[in-house]
Amino acid sequence: MKHPDMFDRGRLPLLICIIAVLLCLAPALSSASQAQDEDFLKDVYGETSTVESPTRAPKSVDTVPENVTVITAREIERSGAHTVADVLNRVTGIVIERLSTPGGAVATRIQGGEDRYTLVVLDGVVLNNLSDDYADVGALSVENIRRIEIIKGPASSTWGSSLGGVINIITKTPGYATKPGGSADLSYGKDATSDMRAEVSGDVAGAGIYMSAVRLNSDGFYQNTNVTNTNLYLKVKKNVSGVDLTATGGLNKCDRGDGNIGGNLFGDNVTHAFATLTADIPLGENSDITAELKTISRREDHSALLVGGMKMAQNYRERTSGVALRWFKRMGTHSVVAGLDFDEGSLDRRDGSDKTGYEKKALFVNDTISLGAPTFTVGLRADHVTSGGSFLSPMVGMTYRISADTLFRAIVSRGFNAPPLSFTSGTASPSFIPNPDLAMEKVWSYQAGVETTSVPGVWVKLTLFWHDVSDAIQRALTPEGVTAVNSGKTTRKGVELEAKTVRMAGFSFNAGTIYISS
Repeated sequence: MKHPDMFDRGRLPLLICIIAVLLCLAPALSSASQAQDEDFLKDVYGETSTVESPTRAPKSVDTVPENVTVITAREIERSGAHTVADVLNRVTGIVIERLSTPGGAVATRIQGGEDRYTLVVLDGVVLNNLSDDYADVGALSVENIRRIEIIKGPASSTWGSSLGGVINIITKTPGYATKPGGSADLSYGKDATSDMRAEVSGDVAGAGIYMSAVRLNSDGFYQNTNVTNTNLYLKVKKNVSGVDLTATGGLNKCDRGDGNIGGNLFGDNVTHAFATLTADIPLGENSDITAELKTISRREDHSALLVGGMKMAQNYRERTSGVALRWFKRMGTHSVVAGLDFDEGSLDRRDGSDKTGYEKKALFVNDTISLGAPTFTVGLRADHVTSGGSFLSPMVGMTYRISADTLFRAIVSRGFNAPPLSFTSGTASPSFIPNPDLAMEKVWSYQAGVETTSVPGVWVKLTLFWHDVSDAIQRALTPEGVTAVNSGKTTRKGVELEAKTVRMAGFSFNAGTIYISS
């Protein structure tokens, strides 16, 4: 059956019309392309036409076999987005569910996968919570973002538990040798919705500093969707004896209503704070090491006012700390990346009366082999996670430069998702019984596609995908009550089509659609 909310045959004529219009505009776009080719490429790929997320080291986009989308700060500014959820809602292949008032809670699904399959990372810190693998992109401001790199499809050979894909948020770089300066913005709209932003960046005592503060408020576009959301962020970068040291810290506090469902009113008060310290150590012209310390703590208080006046509450406190090491070396036609991830933490439920420990250990290595027109990438990662056990994630991919303006991509990968801690541990309740025997959800993924600028002034990307998921986790009713079980296999397959034009008279056009069969 087709995935709901996705492209169906009834919309095919509309898509054909959009593509036909783009082709008819080709002569005008051609002249615009000659004048704005550099800006066009920056819109599509970013300033340097490189990405970091597929291997965790910068590489040219024409050597990336994964299905990757890049969203730049310039695109975010032009879109008028308030939060990361607003940005992702415009990306082909991603469905944002329950998008209502800016700052509201949403579910993020990539290519029809479960919300928990999507890994969200900010400054190297995983934002998915331990309880149910939820990442609150609706509460994340866009003010401090330099770019967002999205891998659509499993990325376990590099990132571990990420069966559906990765959303990697890369923040702005502080200014060196520049006087401190800043900006402030205010927008106001429907239902007392306001977005107040300020940022400062510059050189202070030889260190680059970036700071931002954002306050988003709304009475809510629908009943019980009011939002009060605060984001604070600080980054300090300094070079010490040839080593770049970077410290970051962030605080996000969101108090909101989560809607009216059958007369039941839901809400949550969520706070997360994180900090990182990173050292980038050059080992020569073509080699370096990156070492990172990181920590994040979360407080989540969920409430419900049920029909009849009954009140319910769920409280979570969690903390995770870790270290990541990454070594990179370019040797002739090879670009090798190797590293390790280690995280440990705990999840407290019901104000500390129910506590579960968490640990993740992983080693990974990948190699990009450039042979002219073809480029091959191979990768392997070994993970051990508290919930689910151990897993080995291989991948092999290739790109082939068919012509100067057309690129072919293909990848085969093995991925997994570790069960959330609330599925496997904790005290049984009338509504749910944890299952400590849950296995990891597993996937074999196959993707192939073509990307071209052969039509003057128009960038087009077509991707076919097939994801075979086994040991999928579903809720089931047993004699003891409701629990989670591994319930067999599911398949998601389909096609993505995206197009973008150069800017003409201050305007550019984007079009995209996805068809999924499962």
